[in-house]
Amino acid sequence: MLALCLVSLSSHAVAQSARQGAEPTVSGGVETGQTGGGSPALELGGLYLVEAWDLNGTPRDRLAGVTTGVSLPIGESWSAVIELLGTHVVRQTPPDATLVGLSALLRKRLTEGRHLSFVIEGGIGASYASIAVPDRGTRFNYLLEAGAGVARPVGQRTSLLLKIRLLHISNNSLNGPDHNPDIQALGAHAGIAVRF
Repeated sequence: MLALCLVSLSSHAVAQSARQGAEPTVSGGVETGQTGGGSPALELGGLYLVEAWDLNGTPRDRLAGVTTGVSLPIGESWSAVIELLGTHVVRQTPPDATLVGLSALLRKRLTEGRHLSFVIEGGIGASYASIAVPDRGTRFNYLLEAGAGVARPVGQRTSLLLKIRLLHISNNSLNGPDHNPDIQALGAHAGIAVRF
């Protein structure tokens, strides 16, 4: 994540020096380089989440992984995001698990600043894991995701995304109430969005 931030900030500095002395370009009421353009974007990120509260009587799970997604504008301040999640679920007692999920999110841009925009998002998805997640659960689970954070332009087509993410993992009693433990994880999600 640190390397991601350093690369982003250095590209922002290069873009600013290239724009010195030039007037900002306005297209459709939005300056070039802001996050509010009407273009789809490829999003690459990393996340680290810790089980926020444990209702299962098991050790707290920790999730570290990556996300890849595509955001598609569907209005002036709304976008739909299709996100692929790959994460490693680490437990205090082995074995660990690898989990892959696919989610559909809806994102709302609350403010559009020249240097910073505030966003909220939420959505649902499904996942499959290498072993039952969590303990006494199932390999197939549903995902419920919510987040809030900021987007900062670091170039004409690139933005840095920093968010707090809440992830709920559960099988919705698919195998009965005795096999429906869940994970409520909270943590950081950071990445880069590149418009194309």
